[in-house]
Amino acid sequence: MKAYTEVMPFVNTPTSIAAALGMTACGAQGETREQMAKVLGFAAGDPSLDPAWKELIGALRADKPGRQVQLANRLFGQSGYGFLPEFTARLNNGFDAPLEQVDFGTPEPARARINAWVASQTRDMIKDLIPSGVLTPLTRLVLANAIHFKGDWEQPFKKSE
Repeated sequence: MKAYTEVMPFVNTPTSIAAALGMTACGAQGETREQMAKVLGFAAGDPSLDPAWKELIGALRADKPGRQVQLANRLFGQSGYGFLPEFTARLNNGFDAPLEQVDFGTPEPARARINAWVASQTRDMIKDLIPSGVLTPLTRLVLANAIHFKGDWEQPFKKSE
C-alpha cells in the first residue's frame, strides 16, 4: 500500500483516477469488488464494461483540432509471477494496458524503466512519478496510468496566475 499512497498525489485527473480504479477493480473479487462498485457508483470490475472503457479511451485519444491527448495505461509486473491470463487480457483489451515484466528484485532499474515509460507518454512533463525507495523486492505489480493534455481553452489561463 505504501507505493500507492506515495504515488497517488501525482494522479491529477478524474479520467486517470477512474481508469486506474477501473483497472484495479478488474482484479478484485467478492466483497472487495462489491465495495469498489459501491464507492465508485458503477459496476466496477464487471466484464460487460470493458467495451465501454475501450471506447472511452479511444475517444479521448482521437485527434481533434486544437487538442492533443495522450492517454496510456500499462501494467508492470514481477517477472515470472504468474498473473492470471484473464486479468492481463482484460486490461490489455479493455484498457489498452499491456503487461510488461520487470524485476522488482532490483527495484531501482524497475523504477527507472517505469519512470522512463511515464516520461515518454507525457512528453517529459512527468519524469519521476515513482520516487526512490517506493518499490521494494516485495513489489509484484505497478499499475501505471499517464495522461498528457495540450489544447486550446475556451478561456485561456493567465501564466501570471
